[in-house]
Amino acid sequence: MGIHTLRWVPGTNSEAIAFGEWFEEQRTGYGKVFANELITFVDRIVVHPRMYERISPGRRGHEVRRGMLERFPILVTYVINSTEGVILLISHAQSPKQPRRKRLA
Repeated sequence: MGIHTLRWVPGTNSEAIAFGEWFEEQRTGYGKVFANELITFVDRIVVHPRMYERISPGRRGHEVRRGMLERFPILVTYVINSTEGVILLISHAQSPKQPRRKRLA
């Protein structure tokens, strides 16, 4: 069963834009390819929120999950409950950066 709403933690849009700009600098057109793939990934979360790896049970019935884009080494970390999803972090797969506890509040 899908979720009713999906929102982004402040700053995650900026992370996505920065990755898109970087990919565009590497190869013309890749920024748009990245954006389209991210949109497809987010659409999958809405329809199948438990599709990706559960990395933590979270708090109060929330599940923290993470998935990687198919064509790019980008991880999307998100939390879900029965009705809502929240994008917590967009990071490079090789980055040691982890979701901050304050983002899980």
